Amino acid sequence: MTDCFCGRSCRDSWAYSRNKLFSGVCSRYCHETQKQGLSHDGSRTYTTACTACDATFELQYTYNWSNQRFCSKSCRQEVEGRKHAKKHMTLLAAIYDHPQGLSSHELYRISERNTTRIKGATGVSNCLKQWVRREVITMEKSSGATIYRWNSNLRPGQVILRWKK
Repeated sequence: MTDCFCGRSCRDSWAYSRNKLFSGVCSRYCHETQKQGLSHDGSRTYTTACTACDATFELQYTYNWSNQRFCSKSCRQEVEGRKHAKKHMTLLAAIYDHPQGLSSHELYRISERNTTRIKGATGVSNCLKQWVRREVITMEKSSGATIYRWNSNLRPGQVILRWKK
């Protein structure tokens, strides 16, 4: 096990880790703290927009709330109730949270960490084709790797609610 800069241990086995998108930190909260170049302070909160609606909520260091993406249980259920939404939410959230872009191989490794698995980098590319067509994400082929970048003003949950039936 490695340790996050906050002192929590980052599990080596992703199956037991609550943080599935960011390497080297224990949570979305610690990723945000590190991104802003701040030192650890467990009492600090970040005002964050819900991924599905326009409501805001406080992202907190508390273990149960440090990876929160939705403002409420009803928002989460509305998004995850759509067909294949967990798989698409995993991929879209990863791309949204990494503005430099992610390759299909990196997205495949992220999908392996989650309960909704995708078969290889080709499977990732097939899942993302519809979002490229809808211009939610862009696809760039460079030196053999395909890089995906976020291209929409909407957040991942809003995108899924708009197009998934």
